[in-house]
Amino acid sequence: MALRVVTSTSAAARLGAAQYFLYTHPPAAEVVIVGASRGAADDLARTVAKGAKATFGVTRFSLTELAARAAAGRVTGARRVPGTQAGAEAIATRVVFDAVTAGELAYFAPVASLPGFPKALARTLHELRLAAVTPDRLAVSDEAAADIGRLLARVDGQLDCAAVDDRAALFRLAADACRAGEVRWAELPIVLLDVPLDSRVEREFVAALAARSPAILATVPDGDQSALEALTALGAAVDAQSDGAPPASDLANLRRYVFTIDRPTGRERSGDVTLFSAPGEGRESVEVARRILEEASGWGGAEKHRSGVPESVKDPAGDHAAVLF
Repeated sequence: MALRVVTSTSAAARLGAAQYFLYTHPPAAEVVIVGASRGAADDLARTVAKGAKATFGVTRFSLTELAARAAAGRVTGARRVPGTQAGAEAIATRVVFDAVTAGELAYFAPVASLPGFPKALARTLHELRLAAVTPDRLAVSDEAAADIGRLLARVDGQLDCAAVDDRAALFRLAADACRAGEVRWAELPIVLLDVPLDSRVEREFVAALAARSPAILATVPDGDQSALEALTALGAAVDAQSDGAPPASDLANLRRYVFTIDRPTGRERSGDVTLFSAPGEGRESVEVARRILEEASGWGGAEKHRSGVPESVKDPAGDHAAVLF
């Protein structure tokens, strides 16, 4: 297994690395693209198809979709069905009623009968199951955690009784199927395109894929420490790539800090990024069109950049980007 991670603040750099990985395989070779969403995987496949003379055998999934397909054989063979959000809330409502009737709740007893409690409980228990937290781990904690542990145990029992697999169970079944060699896609080269790995069961599924696949390239946005740490723990070689913008530019600082809580250091603005706010999509389109006409006419200088441009529009005399709000 060869696992390589490319991380960058630039989406273009990460996409370029993914495209190069796919181009290194023959057009007839089977490869798998796993995106954060199915649409992201489809977009990458279309881009690769445009740049290649011919290509086929490219299979696209979201991570959840691949897990569902991988677990399908085991779910069907066991006559089980996948769970839904509505089903999870219905089960939560049932276990709250049973727990209250049995007098099992202490900390949550005053609020258990409120209408919003089962829905909030369903979300909490869903996250606990994704983290592979078992009821016995909560039983030794404080009173509130002990109540959650009792409710989690009841939910586990209801899922088994109804032969329902929620998202957490789905990923566990998919990982087991990969380890058993029952998933053909796990035997192929794989691209993990900016896939967030926020839960333990997702990380275990990716680990099972990595153990079977001959080569995996994973792209990770700068700042996604959860995914980076999970992949590094699997022995991945990390390649931190530049975003292509000059380090002292406004664009480099924007990419570095826009989605973080870190405070940028004080610096002189270079003027290559302009911010503006348009009151609606119609006015925004007008401003973008005006900016395109200005750029096409070859006007230069920072004074004319008051209205801003989309990032994809470049100044012929230099680099200039705009952020629209």
